[in-house]
Amino acid sequence: MHGTETRALILTSRFPSVTRPDLAPYNRDLIGALASRATIEVVGGVPWHLFGRGANGLQGEIGGWRGIGGFKVEQAPILRIPGIPSTAAVLMATTLGGKVWHRVRARRLHVIASANAYPDGVAAVLIAQLLQLPVVVRCRGPDIREAEQSTLALLQLGFAFRQASRVVVTCHALVEKVRAFGVPTQRIDVVPEGLDRNRFRPRDALAARRRTGLPERGRLILFVGNLSETSGWRSFITAANRLHVRMPDVAFIVVGEGPLEPLLKVVAENGSFIPVGLLAQDELAEYMAAVDLVCLPGVHYGLPSLLREVLASGRPVVVRRSGGVSEVMTHESFGCMVSREDPSTMCSAMESILAHEGQPACRATHTFFPTWEQSADRFLMVLQEAILADRG
Repeated sequence: MHGTETRALILTSRFPSVTRPDLAPYNRDLIGALASRATIEVVGGVPWHLFGRGANGLQGEIGGWRGIGGFKVEQAPILRIPGIPSTAAVLMATTLGGKVWHRVRARRLHVIASANAYPDGVAAVLIAQLLQLPVVVRCRGPDIREAEQSTLALLQLGFAFRQASRVVVTCHALVEKVRAFGVPTQRIDVVPEGLDRNRFRPRDALAARRRTGLPERGRLILFVGNLSETSGWRSFITAANRLHVRMPDVAFIVVGEGPLEPLLKVVAENGSFIPVGLLAQDELAEYMAAVDLVCLPGVHYGLPSLLREVLASGRPVVVRRSGGVSEVMTHESFGCMVSREDPSTMCSAMESILAHEGQPACRATHTFFPTWEQSADRFLMVLQEAILADRG
């Protein structure tokens, strides 16, 4: 920006904390890369659900992540009212507005950005308008889906998109999603998310199985995601059981937790399902290296981080054709896209890939995706353009 250091504040409701250090690693990695290129401060909200976990349960999380990765993080509890998602953005802006004002004044920040579109982007726009600063709203896809739970939340999201100086999306499929809210194409920037190539890369499967303690013999299929209806978890169970009848040596590794977790306890009794719970990023990379196939059957609005990580690990994938998935599933060795959440189709796709397991997955994906440093460079350009436009 003509030799002037860029100073930005990023507002987020999804960021690592002491008790959940691997929450939203994509936000941590992007902001960490940005911090080596600009002055970055983060104000984060830790959701506190009314009638749920109390504020005392959050004390271990608040402030525990100050000064990581070259940038400062200030976290505070933000109230969430169950069943009324349309209040999330307003409550976030109300709770964090004072902290943002203090940071902006103390550090003479130039721009406010949001890590996600809802509720972060709406809150960022409301605060930025009061502070008379330009604002950049980042949209990943799941944030639109969250806003769709409420008509009022969708109206708020549309307001934020239209008022933002720029809107950053992570894949081309999201450009049309944002355009549908009345945002001109010239104010939408595609900035693909980065990838940690040191962590997610092709590795020896047998060695990975030994490190993780997974069975060394037989074929392994990995499911990663929230154990809920939207992730395709119920359909995956049905498809997996059908496949197990046809291929008895196949076992299914399940990474995740969620409201349908009791179903996992039931199916795990037959020994073909191996639950491992939530995993840190380094552990997840090992499990991806250990398996023969990964299944991601949920609907995606954007381009899921998991898909990029699987392909970079050199493993084939069965994934739902949705969002920006088709933008990267460009080679038959990458796996198979299924058009609907149908257990029979999913079972056939997994069986077909395992039947051709002698064909190695294409390694080109290791360099196909940008690094986090490259992603941060592009995001920084957008921030700088928003600042210059505001000054102009």
